[in-house]
Amino acid sequence: MNRGLKALLFGVASIALAVGIGVGFVGASVASPPFRSAPAVAAPAFLDEAALIALYRQVTPAVVTVSVTQRRQPGLPLREGTGSGFLIDREGHIVTNNHVVAGAGRVEVTLSDETVLPATVLATAPADDIALIQVDAKQVSGIEPLPLGDSDAVQPGQIAIAVGSPFGLSGTITVGIVSGVNRSLPSAVRRPIAGMIQTDAIVNPGNSGGPLLNSRGEVIGITTALERDPVSSRGVGLAVPITTFKTMLPRLIEGRSVLRPWIGISGTALTPRLSGDLGIDREAKGVYIIQVASGSPAADAGLKGSDLDDTGQPRKGGDIILAVEGRTVKNIEELIRYLNTRDAGEKVTLTVQRGTDTLQIPLTLAPWPENPAPLEPPGQR
Repeated sequence: MNRGLKALLFGVASIALAVGIGVGFVGASVASPPFRSAPAVAAPAFLDEAALIALYRQVTPAVVTVSVTQRRQPGLPLREGTGSGFLIDREGHIVTNNHVVAGAGRVEVTLSDETVLPATVLATAPADDIALIQVDAKQVSGIEPLPLGDSDAVQPGQIAIAVGSPFGLSGTITVGIVSGVNRSLPSAVRRPIAGMIQTDAIVNPGNSGGPLLNSRGEVIGITTALERDPVSSRGVGLAVPITTFKTMLPRLIEGRSVLRPWIGISGTALTPRLSGDLGIDREAKGVYIIQVASGSPAADAGLKGSDLDDTGQPRKGGDIILAVEGRTVKNIEELIRYLNTRDAGEKVTLTVQRGTDTLQIPLTLAPWPENPAPLEPPGQR
């Protein structure tokens, strides 16, 4: 994945088992009774093997390998790649990642029985790393599509099952738990994807576009990436929440790609420490603007980014976004979630704190660019 516009944090949940050890006091006139730990409680059986095998057999026919041949570029060798996808209805619609099919000259789908079918890219949502492709419905009429679950109901600790084609190994299943929710990761167009599901189910290259399932076999996410460093991110897989896909599905089926709105800033949530450094109320909430992209709606509206010190840390001088259309925002993710409900071309009003003044600043949303303009601090635009 490309570098993001802001630092993103990924928390990794772990489970520790405490063990009690009896200790006596040396030198006491009366020996203390040995410490006795509570009786061990049998750990719950996280997996029922028979149920897992049955679930695997149930869902695997609907999970496909997506093979892509890139459009030939002058002077460059022909490039090929593979990813995963899954069937969602009886009309032959298959979900995968946008980065799997981006720039494709030819797309083919390999079913679990090794049948190879040509596929057409219907529409994409690059900012969310989602693509909808289609094969001949008659060729998949005997396959049961995967049911789409409710990612809003997902909770850390529940079972997570990834199925896909890592390294071209089709029908690979890995099992783990949901390690966290509401994570963020920049898509290939450098826009943070909000609300992502974090899992420790092993995810490798080739899994991209495959389903992340709950224990009932419902899709809760579209596996999309590992955290950037493949060494430090072992056990950190991420998936686009399926609810994000469901909201755009009617448009994608009509062949209309989804272009998320863009305002052109990078920023960070106010924290007590940052607020103290800025000399404002330490309990203040909002998005502190660090940089503004040249030629962006934010630049046209006159929004101001902060100065940067020699280490790249924000100084004073940036605007603080307190609300959009009257709805308070405490961080970039909340701002993105609201903007995801609006379309490019629409006008919104930001409530902005500038120094001691509170301003209402209107701006017109633009479509998220394929290659966003560089973000620059004040004085360099």
